[in-house]
Amino acid sequence: MTIGLALLLAAGPRQHLGPPAPAEVRRVVTLAPSLSEIVLALGARDRLVGVTRFDDDPRTEKLPRIGGYNDPQPEAVLAVKPDLVLAEPSPENRGPVETLARLGIPVEAFPLATVANIEDAVAAIAGLLGIPAAGPCASRSSRLDSRRARSRESGPAPCSSSASIHSSWPGRADSPASCSRTQAARMRRATMLCRSSA
Repeated sequence: MTIGLALLLAAGPRQHLGPPAPAEVRRVVTLAPSLSEIVLALGARDRLVGVTRFDDDPRTEKLPRIGGYNDPQPEAVLAVKPDLVLAEPSPENRGPVETLARLGIPVEAFPLATVANIEDAVAAIAGLLGIPAAGPCASRSSRLDSRRARSRESGPAPCSSSASIHSSWPGRADSPASCSRTQAARMRRATMLCRSSA
């Protein structure tokens, strides 16, 4: 199992850990606010069963908190019985995420450092949730929103990726919580754009 996890972690930008995700995913835990916003943008609010303590979207207010971005609590995740856990790779959360996989929870990890990463994550998560038709709408909205955000920024993107701390689990130079909140705010605006274009 350990060798399998190591191979999966080295497989590329999108990483799968643990057993395969079920064909029908009904219960999802997100380990970053930006991932929660993607699920919400896809119209799958009813699938969310656990989020981090940093999630501040009103639609997640009553959901169980399963820890933080860097310190998700495996016991809290197991307690909500997810079919799938969505994570964003970080050196700090690698241990807990791998623990969840070893305990038999399917985990899909998506880097979200670039616009292309976000678009790929939106499409992939839509597919995992069985709603691929929603992917292009949310992805198009996030792309438009990201272009607008870039045009307002005079400096580098606040969530640019840094040199990898672990070769197979990319690291960040900036604050994970603050970076994830920035991404979540962009995804929240994408949600509104998606609804207005429907």
